[in-house]
Amino acid sequence: MAFAVDSSSIADRLTEWRMGVTVGYDKESKDIVVEANTPSNMFIYYILNGMYYLRAARIKNVNEGTLFYQNIRVMKNPNTMENTLYFSLDNKEEVLNDLKINMDGFNPDACYFDPNGGIYWSYVSHTPDQIILNGCSGDTYYINRRVADDENVFEWIGFTSDK
Repeated sequence: MAFAVDSSSIADRLTEWRMGVTVGYDKESKDIVVEANTPSNMFIYYILNGMYYLRAARIKNVNEGTLFYQNIRVMKNPNTMENTLYFSLDNKEEVLNDLKINMDGFNPDACYFDPNGGIYWSYVSHTPDQIILNGCSGDTYYINRRVADDENVFEWIGFTSDK
């Protein structure tokens, strides 16, 4: 996979580094992570620290960060007491529509929730192997370039387009 050379390639690297199917398992904690991502959708299933989390979301990457629009969320988290079951009322229609980005929503110092449900994760910085995005509620997201010897990933299937 290509390196993040400069800030003009952030959108391409965010897309490339997230694409494909990843299955990970931590032998010590017994945590399970399954992700299946395309250029415009993110699907995850996590069992982490007693939390169960299933999510489907549409995304759009630009050099300023990622617009994230969740259309399915199922979470049971005994650590925060969150117990959520959310499905978009018209999931098919939402998935087929293109996301419209408000570039003013990107701010490296804050997370932005737009009135239509979109969440803006803003670009903060990068190294050749990692992009840092500002998440919400004080979270920071580290998007790492995939490497073959990650000991917690036991399967990765690259994404290919039929186009």
